[in-house]
Amino acid sequence: MNKIVGYALLLASCCASSCVLHSVTMIDTAKTFVLGEGQHGVYNATIKNIGIAAVEVFQKEAENAPTSIGVLQPDAEKSYRVGGTTTILFKNIGQRQAQIKIKLLGDKQLSMGYKNN
Repeated sequence: MNKIVGYALLLASCCASSCVLHSVTMIDTAKTFVLGEGQHGVYNATIKNIGIAAVEVFQKEAENAPTSIGVLQPDAEKSYRVGGTTTILFKNIGQRQAQIKIKLLGDKQLSMGYKNN
């Protein structure tokens, strides 16, 4: 009986950790969307630019300055593996509102917000 309960808990734990979060996020001109600021677990983020404005992606490790890791042109998609002290920033570098589709796998207890460019 204990083995059955153990397997059930393991299965529930695996299912809970493999849930996927989907989001569509709008980023106004002169704004940056900030994902995962502060302490959090590891996660994978797949980002697709579904808008008409280019989005520059930055990675920020702990207290270091952000580093550009590329530009997502409209219709482009990229996956990122993000560590526990890393913040990902999506800067709208276009003249119109940007839209990104976010798919997260892993830790989903992440802070999300906006800041001015």
